[in-house]
Amino acid sequence: MRYLTVKYKNDLEDIVPATLLDQLIATDSIKQFYRPSEQRWIILGMDKTRGMGGAYEGLERRWFNTNVTKIRVTNHVAMF
Repeated sequence: MRYLTVKYKNDLEDIVPATLLDQLIATDSIKQFYRPSEQRWIILGMDKTRGMGGAYEGLERRWFNTNVTKIRVTNHVAMF
């Protein structure tokens, strides 16, 4: 299990299971947590956190295997 360091609103620090982070954010219990991958404190309300991106409204950019067309080109099969 992974653990993260969090800083509560009263400036006390604690080490909590990473699975608890979403609940602490949702209940507005913490003001910061330490993100080891960036080696810095994440400030809630200022830095990006999970779920802050909103819905993507642009063109779909992922490749799906629907409507795959095969074209034979010099003994190789290209997929579009």
